[in-house]
Amino acid sequence: MSPKFSLTEGSIPRALLSFSLPILFGNVLQSINGSVNSVWVGKFLGAASLAAVGNSNVVMFLLFGLMFGFSMASTIMVAQCVGARNIAEAKRVVGTSAVFFLGLSLAMSLTGFALAQSLVDWLRTPPDALPLALTYMRVIFLALPFMGGLFFLMAVLRGAGDSRTPFVYLFMSVVLDIALNPLLIFGWGPVPRLGIAGSAIATLIAQALSFFALVAHLYRTGHFLCIRSDELSLFNLDWRLVRILVAKGIPMGLHLFVVSSSMIALTSLVNRFGSEETAAFNAAMQLWNYVQMPALAIGAAASSMAAQNVGAGKWDRVGKIATTGVTFNLLIGGSLIAIVYALNPAKDVDGLHPVNVGKLAIGDPTALVSCTPLGCQRLLLDSGIDPAGAHVVIVGRSMLVGKPLALLLMQKRRGGDATVTVAHSRSRDLTEITRSADILVAAIGRSQFLRADHVREGAVVIDVGINRVKDDTRPSGFRLVGDVAFDEVAKRAKAITPVPGGVGPMTIAMLMQNTVSACQHQTGIAG
Repeated sequence: MSPKFSLTEGSIPRALLSFSLPILFGNVLQSINGSVNSVWVGKFLGAASLAAVGNSNVVMFLLFGLMFGFSMASTIMVAQCVGARNIAEAKRVVGTSAVFFLGLSLAMSLTGFALAQSLVDWLRTPPDALPLALTYMRVIFLALPFMGGLFFLMAVLRGAGDSRTPFVYLFMSVVLDIALNPLLIFGWGPVPRLGIAGSAIATLIAQALSFFALVAHLYRTGHFLCIRSDELSLFNLDWRLVRILVAKGIPMGLHLFVVSSSMIALTSLVNRFGSEETAAFNAAMQLWNYVQMPALAIGAAASSMAAQNVGAGKWDRVGKIATTGVTFNLLIGGSLIAIVYALNPAKDVDGLHPVNVGKLAIGDPTALVSCTPLGCQRLLLDSGIDPAGAHVVIVGRSMLVGKPLALLLMQKRRGGDATVTVAHSRSRDLTEITRSADILVAAIGRSQFLRADHVREGAVVIDVGINRVKDDTRPSGFRLVGDVAFDEVAKRAKAITPVPGGVGPMTIAMLMQNTVSACQHQTGIAG
């Protein structure tokens, strides 16, 4: 059977666009999958679990950087053979590449599983996230051969000029992963509750089923690159092809390896600040993934097209493909980046835009302030507790709560004029610091971290934290607690916020207030 898809004829812009769209949609699906899984993990298992998943994904990205290089090499080698109409050589490339990929995936899987503990330690994973990261990472390493196999098959098909079939089976894996995540995380009927391990197992099952389904589809439809029972000798390593695969794959793999290594270094630095900051960093990276998707899709499509035309000897088209790909990337990628930078700070009702943070720092009254800190201040004022002149100790230094709350309470106006100390889990003599507080704010992201001995008699305590702890007496299997041991501290405190039902509703109320304020500032309507 001959190839159905040819990238060596017809309009280059039209072919590049139609070939890259399924790749782009596949990338979008994968990011949506990651985002949905992050919601399940972050919202229902907590910041520590989300940090654990983020740390594991950084390691996986590093390994996929190596895989990407060799998969792109396979794509180019197959595409050149298909462009030259040398199907016999294309099948030899497939046989050698398949064995090479299988060996690489198994080696990375076994090595990663054995070194998982060292990896999470090396990343300086926050202590509360460390056991979760270890559990998640080990299961994901077991899934690596199936992920690598699916990766390889999609690369081969794209080299053959088919980007649609990979999209279909990528779609299948995403749907399975999204559906299985809540089922395995929370359990249902005979399915046990597995927590964060369930999220990783969902990925393993989805990747394995999609891999085997794609293999079955290729043989059922008689794809021209399938290796038949009388061609099993093609699975013997052809060292000539291995040398070409390595020579082409290592430079491309090293490019992503360097990028991934820098991400690991950055993640390691962020991890020092705790689970909340790590979770926020990973959420920001999700956004960045969406921004760079068109560039990745167009790059992959241009590589396949150029390789087929090189194989066909149509060098005039190769240059045009490169020019068209760069033009598309500048137009699409540049537009997306411009949109991100053009986001109006006046509409940032979450109060997290750098402009609003800067306004808060200089005391500009037009700043839209982060909702949780604003809720804490409003809670104090509406309870008749004026922070003016009081010593406020904030345990936690995140950009979501700790830092903006400190800036807010130091302002020279109503609700401010406090003497503020920002402490954290690494502060020396933390108990001595917190016991000096008139108002103590817990925003450290650790379950019941602050005990009775951290609080002086008559202090006001605001508990910003929300953590899930196992509780077999509850139908859900867990209960919500704050960063403060409520029952202990309530006996010493003058006033204390509960979890849930304390700061959470105030955050929602302040989001609505910011929305109204933003509307007033932009329309000139008086408040």
